[in-house]
Amino acid sequence: MIETAKLDGRRNYKVIDGRLCELVSFTNTCSGCCELSDGHNIYGYPYDEKAGCIIGSGCEECGYTGKRRQTYWIPILFKKVRS
Repeated sequence: MIETAKLDGRRNYKVIDGRLCELVSFTNTCSGCCELSDGHNIYGYPYDEKAGCIIGSGCEECGYTGKRRQTYWIPILFKKVRS
């Protein structure tokens, strides 16, 4: 059983396959409109300091913004606390 009193109420949690997971989100470069060569920006796309990613030219995949919001459920790993 999960003790909800110890979870941060500002975050999203979900139990997947019996493991407690947290929803993690971040902004990433759109793979549909930003062409990188081995991860290097050789075509001069602008870099967004706030989002921390390169902005593509815009396409239907990203809503013509050049960047995408990625979200994943990540399992939370707990350390054993000695009593």
